[in-house]
Amino acid sequence: MSRICASLAMFALFLVTVSPAQEKGTTDSKTQGNGTPDAKEPAKGKSLSATKVPRRVFVSTSYAQLLRTPSVQEELKLSSNQRKRLVEVVNKAAATDAEAMKRGTEALKTLGPEPNQEEVDALRLNFREESARRVDDLHAAQLAVLDRAQRTRLEQIRLQASGPLEFKIPDFQRRMNLSADQIDLIDSSLAEGIVEERRRNASWNEEFGKLLASGSAKSNMRDISPDQVEKVKAIHERLGKELTQLRQSIDQSIFKILTKRQRANYQKMLGEPFDLNKETKVQAPAATSNRDSSK
Repeated sequence: MSRICASLAMFALFLVTVSPAQEKGTTDSKTQGNGTPDAKEPAKGKSLSATKVPRRVFVSTSYAQLLRTPSVQEELKLSSNQRKRLVEVVNKAAATDAEAMKRGTEALKTLGPEPNQEEVDALRLNFREESARRVDDLHAAQLAVLDRAQRTRLEQIRLQASGPLEFKIPDFQRRMNLSADQIDLIDSSLAEGIVEERRRNASWNEEFGKLLASGSAKSNMRDISPDQVEKVKAIHERLGKELTQLRQSIDQSIFKILTKRQRANYQKMLGEPFDLNKETKVQAPAATSNRDSSK
């Protein structure tokens, strides 16, 4: 009995994780940083991204997440009727998610108290595929609420928010007409960036942990002294600057891999820079280089 209860709990968690009505993206308040850029604005070229730097550089985003963001709603000039319809779309998706979770739990119970792992895996795969379809349905329903100009601007903002991660998506690679060599070079650059991001976050966590363990600090932020609060802010600000520089470095490396025509096409896709938080912007490298190839 304990085994099937554990399986049910794991399966329920899996379903919640992939729930289209509960998507998480780059503007999740729990992952935001408070850093500011520490680099000069380039003379030429638009931003590869114009969003506040989170504690994680590599975070995907979605239409659903962006449409929940007040600054995006304002940028799109959503009418009161559109906002109401978008809420209705999300609520309907949430109800569908709940039904899917119930079906999944019941289906798992039918496998018996000692379910075969292959059957459990097959069931999970089936619901993962269903979840992906529900995400597509949610996005389609949300986009249907918007007019053409709003849909175009939303996609531009999504690309800016996603940044370098977008280059790992096959469909985007085709849109950019990337060669196999370019894809390999970009993948290598992103892989190095991910390793560096993890290293910096690990260093931040270690430093933060030592601070909490010092003096009269206890196990959470509510118990630390005013002096320690200022030290935490300083550490967090420094991390924000470091991650801003890391993002800029990755952007620059990708820009150098792209041809002149590809860069122009990409910046056209991005549209005008947009700051999700109306506070700080991450600037891109200049779009010109004598060594770059062209088509």
